[in-house]
Amino acid sequence: MTENGNGNGKYTAAQVIEAIEKSAGIISTVATRLDCAWHTADKYIHKFPTALKAYADECERVKDRAEAVILKAINAEDVQTAKWYLMLKAKDRGYVQRQEVSGPDGNELVIRVRYGDDGTDDYTP
Repeated sequence: MTENGNGNGKYTAAQVIEAIEKSAGIISTVATRLDCAWHTADKYIHKFPTALKAYADECERVKDRAEAVILKAINAEDVQTAKWYLMLKAKDRGYVQRQEVSGPDGNELVIRVRYGDDGTDDYTP
């Protein structure tokens, strides 16, 4: 792979932005379009503020599409998707997954913290 976007071994911001469009934020896709290595594409995305903004916008568009799919599933009354959504987005309404941690055989959990290198400063709650 070569860095030959404009004949002198460097890519312009416009070339990088064009490669980002409809890439879904996948740097490998951008690299393929620029005909360069992944790290080179990443370097050029971060080199130009306009390219970095275009990349961030492209990533946000993918998030929007993913959210639209989730909402379609919820609108189709997919209970599993609705429950998953509520656990992530409706914690303020009490939809949380709770885990209780205990010691062996359900007994009290004992945590030992060693403060000193010589082991003399053990603490057991």
